[in-house]
Amino acid sequence: MKIRYLKLKNWLLISLAGVLGINLSCSGGVEYGCPKADFKVNDSVTDSDGNSVQDIDVERGRGDTKTSSDGSYESRIYDDPDFPVSYDDVFSDIDGD
Repeated sequence: MKIRYLKLKNWLLISLAGVLGINLSCSGGVEYGCPKADFKVNDSVTDSDGNSVQDIDVERGRGDTKTSSDGSYESRIYDDPDFPVSYDDVFSDIDGD
């Protein structure tokens, strides 16, 4: 009798969770099978006259890169789209004026 009661109770709880749309997968962190995003950002650094600027240190999120001779740089960001994050670019002149 007690086993029958427990089975009925579990069935009712599972049914109620399904009706209410309670989903426990991928919550509380990244697990196997959860989506990931790989962003590749291409941009360039120019001065006020529109000329390319080389050797500028660019920091975005968790990665550092440096501009090439034509002022362009490439940055990669690996993120979990369930937890969106905003990134600010920080530019530093590493070789002086």
